[in-house]
Amino acid sequence: MSTSAQQLPITTAEFLAGELRAEVRHEFVDGRVYAMSEASRRHNAICGDLYRALKAHLAD
Repeated sequence: MSTSAQQLPITTAEFLAGELRAEVRHEFVDGRVYAMSEASRRHNAICGDLYRALKAHLAD
């Protein structure tokens, strides 16, 4: 496949079908697919803190 063909926008359905087979996760922005980097420990800690804060807030 040529490089220019790979740059064409794809549909949401095409993206989702590809993600089912993918070994790494991707982002889908305006019809284009971008590989996602892995999350760091700090990123995961921040997400966990945010989750706990939201859960506590919504429980009230």
